[in-house]
Amino acid sequence: MASVPEELTKTSVIKIDESQLRGHVDEVVRSSVEETLNSLL
Repeated sequence: MASVPEELTKTSVIKIDESQLRGHVDEVVRSSVEETLNSLL
């Protein structure tokens, strides 16, 4: 088994709230599509 580099063992753990991430991505996509459609009209 390969050893984990020391710098990786000292890093913080990042917790991702999937519902918040999904909501944010939904809003970014929605606004991007809206801007694109508006520019085509």
